[in-house]
Amino acid sequence: MIDWLRMGGYGFYVWSSYGMLAAAIVVELLALRRRRRTAQRRADEIRAEQAEQAAAKPKPTRRSTSRSAAGSMPPSMHSSGTLE
Repeated sequence: MIDWLRMGGYGFYVWSSYGMLAAAIVVELLALRRRRRTAQRRADEIRAEQAEQAAAKPKPTRRSTSRSAAGSMPPSMHSSGTLE
């Protein structure tokens, strides 16, 4: 087992390489977690701002939904049905 860990005299290089890789992965995972939390906070702030803006806007009054066919046509089409 000791001979396998020594890797033919290159054990220090091999195991330090694995250690550096493991450290880089841990650092990357921590950085990703931090960026995700920052993005989540920013998204929550934007949603809150949009909700405030929506609450501050006056709601439009409801208009009657029934329209006559003539009321929905442009004035130039009222009489003959063709453009003048």
